Amino acid sequence: MRGVHYDGWRPSTVPVKADREEFLHRVCGELAFGLQESEEDLVKKVLQALKRHITDGEWEDVKAGLPKDLASILP
Repeated sequence: MRGVHYDGWRPSTVPVKADREEFLHRVCGELAFGLQESEEDLVKKVLQALKRHITDGEWEDVKAGLPKDLASILP
């Protein structure tokens, strides 16, 4: 309910399947600012910050749910 009401979440539009290159291209395309670094470097920094806020078990679950080529960018 929260996603639909507050965030405009539409279940019919997620999950979006993407390989590594498609994911990085989408990240770049949805940014509201230019990059000083590569898309992959930006994604790695964000994921490193996320990793500090979840348990190791949760992190392993995240990695296990991703395609191997995409999981390879995870710290």
